[in-house]
Amino acid sequence: MRIAKHLIPIILLICLSSCGDDETCYPSARLGSCCHNDAECGELVCRLSFPSGYCTRDCSLDHECPDDGHCLEFFSTARPQPIVLCLKGCASGQAPCREKYSCQMVTGINSPVCVPAS
Repeated sequence: MRIAKHLIPIILLICLSSCGDDETCYPSARLGSCCHNDAECGELVCRLSFPSGYCTRDCSLDHECPDDGHCLEFFSTARPQPIVLCLKGCASGQAPCREKYSCQMVTGINSPVCVPAS
């Protein structure tokens, strides 16, 4: 029984160090999926600047998105030109947004998209 008392703090420490506030990520290589690197996004790229990563693609040249996605301009003080990325659509009949994202209407897009929740 003494050994079990000593194991409890160790088990808690392991869980706390490996269980962050990030969602559990099961990458699917689909638009809007969580990711840790580009390899998890298939033909898309992983944007780690989004909560828990975000599989997307640059659509600044052709303005085409996969899986009923929509192009949206992102402005940054670090870049002189905006980045145009595909965001997952979330209109009626589509899958809901994943954890830490909400379905919002955004200026310039006629359909709602999944954006990081505030």
